[in-house]
Amino acid sequence: MAKGAKHLRFLVVLLAIVWVKVGFADEINHEKLLAQRLALMSLKGSEGLILREDWMRGSFKPGESKLIPQQLFKNNQYQFWFAVSGIDDEVQLNIYDGDGKLMKAETVRFTPKKNIISIRVVPESTGMYYLRVALTGSSKSDKDWALIYAYK
Repeated sequence: MAKGAKHLRFLVVLLAIVWVKVGFADEINHEKLLAQRLALMSLKGSEGLILREDWMRGSFKPGESKLIPQQLFKNNQYQFWFAVSGIDDEVQLNIYDGDGKLMKAETVRFTPKKNIISIRVVPESTGMYYLRVALTGSSKSDKDWALIYAYK
């Protein structure tokens, strides 16, 4: 494991312990932690991606989709991790440019988990892009979600 990844993993664990000790345990977002755990596994090695502290969250129903705007910069590499509560729902994640054109992206699935997905993209121009997230499954209840990303 790369030295930077070890430090990042230690920091995440330390922050979780501090939050519990100080009494913020009810504010921990489990979807975010799941996405971070998978991101740490994906970021080890020499790829040089930097995991952002910034993240987004929300909730939606199966069958719904959401558009999440992101400002991306030309020729940078981005990787997004999206996690949803519950294991019975499958997540679909795509990215569109400002004109609504589907972008070429590498999708990473974490088998056997259907409720987590990651994509990598390198935009050809700077501008607003839109992540489209859709949830399919038999569940009728609202699902919480979290999105994190890394760049280089």
